[in-house]
Amino acid sequence: MQVILQLTKALGWLVNLEKSDLIPNQHFTFIGVVYDLQYQLMFPRLDRYLEIQKIIRHVLLVHTVSLREWQSLLGHLYNP
Repeated sequence: MQVILQLTKALGWLVNLEKSDLIPNQHFTFIGVVYDLQYQLMFPRLDRYLEIQKIIRHVLLVHTVSLREWQSLLGHLYNP
């Protein structure tokens, strides 16, 4: 790891150590998605999961759902 960090520095690249996880890990979050490489699974972040649950509960309780509400649900399901 130190060799790579020295090489990147010699090439003029700056490594943001605050944002970097330099210890290999099989369970991490990247771009809003939680990855579990050991079991080859991906999950939404907990806050996103709770928001999706809230929207689904609302859709199931009301008799009519607006286009905007459907779009919101689909957007939460599709976007990380």
